[in-house]
Amino acid sequence: MSILYFFIFLLIHPYLGLWWKSFPKAGRESWEALVPVYNYFIIFKITCKKPFWSLLLIFPGVHLIMWATANLSYIRRFGYYSFTDTLQGIFFPYYLLYKCSEKDSIYGEETNWSNSAERENRKWGDHVALFLSLPVLGHVVAMAIDAVTRDKPGTRSKVKEWGDSILFALVAASIIRTYVFEPFQIPTGSMEKTLLVGDFLFVNKLAYGPKVPVTPLSYPLVHNTVPYANIKSYTTLEKGEYTRLPGFGDVERYDVVVFNYPSGDTAIYDPRMPDGLMGHNYHGLLMDEAYTLFKMSNYFKGKRSSIFEGKEFKKLESREKDNLIEIKNLDKEISKLDSIRNINRDRGNFSNDDFFNKKKELEKAKREIDKRRIENIRNGQDSLINLLHMEFVKKPDKWIKMARIHFDQGKFPNPILDEYGNLSPLQPTYPNGKHGGLVYRPVDKRENYIKRCVGIPGDDLEIINGVLRVNDKPAVVAENQALKYYTIQDKRVSIDGYRKNGEYKWFTNGRLIDFIGGKYISIERKRGDIKSQLFSKKPDTYRTEFNLTASENEDLVIDLGYELELEKEPRYEIEHVNDSVKYQPKAEELIANMRVFPNDFYVNNTTTNFQKFTVPKKGATVDFRKNHIAWYRRIITAYEGHKLEEKEDGIYIDGKKTNTYTFEMNYYWLMGDNRYNSADSRIWGFVPEDHVVGRASLVWFSKSPYMGIRWERLFKWIE
Repeated sequence: MSILYFFIFLLIHPYLGLWWKSFPKAGRESWEALVPVYNYFIIFKITCKKPFWSLLLIFPGVHLIMWATANLSYIRRFGYYSFTDTLQGIFFPYYLLYKCSEKDSIYGEETNWSNSAERENRKWGDHVALFLSLPVLGHVVAMAIDAVTRDKPGTRSKVKEWGDSILFALVAASIIRTYVFEPFQIPTGSMEKTLLVGDFLFVNKLAYGPKVPVTPLSYPLVHNTVPYANIKSYTTLEKGEYTRLPGFGDVERYDVVVFNYPSGDTAIYDPRMPDGLMGHNYHGLLMDEAYTLFKMSNYFKGKRSSIFEGKEFKKLESREKDNLIEIKNLDKEISKLDSIRNINRDRGNFSNDDFFNKKKELEKAKREIDKRRIENIRNGQDSLINLLHMEFVKKPDKWIKMARIHFDQGKFPNPILDEYGNLSPLQPTYPNGKHGGLVYRPVDKRENYIKRCVGIPGDDLEIINGVLRVNDKPAVVAENQALKYYTIQDKRVSIDGYRKNGEYKWFTNGRLIDFIGGKYISIERKRGDIKSQLFSKKPDTYRTEFNLTASENEDLVIDLGYELELEKEPRYEIEHVNDSVKYQPKAEELIANMRVFPNDFYVNNTTTNFQKFTVPKKGATVDFRKNHIAWYRRIITAYEGHKLEEKEDGIYIDGKKTNTYTFEMNYYWLMGDNRYNSADSRIWGFVPEDHVVGRASLVWFSKSPYMGIRWERLFKWIE
């Protein structure tokens, strides 16, 4: 239901509550109850002596709390204090308001707290109000204080006092958290070394203008889940449209921005997992599970069996008849040679050297032919396996639907399989039982992420060998932006830092990884963690990885004398030569494209090499004849709410065939400063303007998982 209806309800409520009949009993004029907004000003003035509380009614998320406060305060002045009266006053006050308007009703004075009868009369009502303000914990605090203190004569009870205090604190905190600034904790290392795990930030919402909540009916001070209770903290009974209040400016290039996770519209909910989610990227998990279900199917298993030991295998073997004939002929020659050797040996006129050299040549030729035969069969099998996987690429919808049902039923992902359908050696672990199924989350209740904005609306971006380019120029490199470098050495390299100007400099936040028995073993170290990552590529050769800032890289090269290479993952190129395709990607490569934006089988990007694209700008028009639709699917459907159909004869939006689309919002491209350890826009794409929460401004506290409080980071501004 639109938030507008709730504001209309607030305006007509005084008429439904017959305020014009009861106002004279409170010493006010009837006409005052008929003037919109002013009537609430009067209610708060005569009941709470705080008329300006009426201004809080304009804040979505607080408006209904203040509405209930006005009603409850008003009916209590007519003597309605009981448990049931309080519940009615908060949730449905109209019967009691009708009673207040009757001729024999009396508007009384404030509670006389010195009168034990009056205190007892309202006791349970105050308990209800306290419980609804802060369930259980509010009573624990009030009762604990009441046990060690003594009420002064004529003062409010502890339950009433704490109920009022907690309610006011929650209202104030909710307004500040929603419209001014919000605390945020760095959960992962994607922004290291700029921001560290354990940093606590203030997010400035006034920088870009605060967003009016889309789901204002939510429990205060929590995001989307009530801790420990593991229930949603919000309801979609009241829903608003995207509205941003005026701010001090717009998102600028290289700002550190907090935003709602764009791919978090659907999530797999499990309160036993971190953040209650089984991996944030539901769409990535869905595609992986769909592919796994395909490889687990009886169809795939039957085809695989035929390729490796059945009908298809026999066909491949039959193609190698010529090689088999050559091998048999060579066997005959070797047998013949052995016979001649035996005869000549008996006669004593045969050289062993001649015999062994000749036989060695024949056996080598036999091995080469047999190797070629086996390779031909294996290549044929791989080709058939590739064709089998291409069936998934061409028709994935069936398997995606099955995967969605699988998750919706609370089932965890199936084991990871390799391209042949065999179990992968590295498997994730999941809790026993089932998870909570799929949950939909509105924009303002999606997980909060933090990254650096590197592309604003209208920018042209490209990544070439790990170097980001903005508008055809190298992007500004943040002071603490980290990239992955490596060196190949004939010995292990294990360092904690490097020496500069006679002073030993520690690296910050890293881990040592050894390649042992085919598995990576991560060894978390104390602060000043080892930054190199080393594993064996071949006997007596070690590849050492370094996660370094630009200045660390420069100093380390000088200090160690190593030539460090930047880690790169090249894109494959499909070149057309004389109308023939030079390179045809395999099915596995096409499926891997689904893990990098724009998440399409036929658009190839990697995290270090990204083809050139333009960040969408509000009012700009894109031509699908020049740009692949994959870049804009989620914009059109998930973010701007249109129906998209891709048919053989063209693109249809909202049922109309079109070659163009005009963007309704601005979009941004955000990336983590820890470029090789960050799930960012390279994975899930553009960030719509309605997902932007605010600018990360200040680290107000920081605690290392290993060494405690980082005193040097307290109250540090974020650049």
